[in-house]
Amino acid sequence: MLRATVVEHFSDELSPSDYRARAAERQKIAKHEVGAAVERVRRDAEGARTWDVVVTDGSEYHHLQVQIPGAGPQDAVPNSLVETAVEEAAGRFAPSARLAGLRDESPLRLSVALPG
Repeated sequence: MLRATVVEHFSDELSPSDYRARAAERQKIAKHEVGAAVERVRRDAEGARTWDVVVTDGSEYHHLQVQIPGAGPQDAVPNSLVETAVEEAAGRFAPSARLAGLRDESPLRLSVALPG
């Protein structure tokens, strides 16, 4: 069975270097020294979303996918909520292995408190 994927494009879409810069800025103040920035959100035919996220520890960058199984197709999920959840998830790993740990778990399945 073929599944269609719809990619959400935002009117203020940034260049790849801008997303890396956003992740780097977040990394400077992140509790676990890993910053994240959502690059795009994709939806499959059923409306389930996958967030494409760039993460950094200030020296390396990696891309990963994030899914929030509890988020329904109509639930509002701000990108900043996803970014913060990824940064918090980094705390599950030893400091020297945080980026590798996140990357190896991709797609990272997170549980978050949704607004509303």
